[in-house]
Amino acid sequence: MEHEREDEMREEHQQTRRNAVKVVGKRKSMFASRVTLRSVWKGPFFVPLPAARDGAAVQTMARASTILPSHVGRKFMVHNGKEYLPVLVSEQMVNRKLGEFAPTRKPFTFKKSDKKGR
Repeated sequence: MEHEREDEMREEHQQTRRNAVKVVGKRKSMFASRVTLRSVWKGPFFVPLPAARDGAAVQTMARASTILPSHVGRKFMVHNGKEYLPVLVSEQMVNRKLGEFAPTRKPFTFKKSDKKGR
């Protein structure tokens, strides 16, 4: 009985890998866009979130949490280390992480200096 279950899981894993490999030119490359890198038997990683009121954003520090199909249309306030940034979940964001949409670094800009000191 256990051997049959192991065989089923192994076959499911191999099928997932086969679906993830695409041929690009002469070489093969892995695309993890719709394939989760986590083990199939574990399922996606997510943190249970509190029930939000109608239209209210859910504040979370769980940047590693996977976006589930049930989250589409919800608004999250994701912590970037300093503040909470708004993230509105769309259908294209499913199976990705919340932290991917809340950048942790500010873009570098040159500051114009005054020439008063000369």
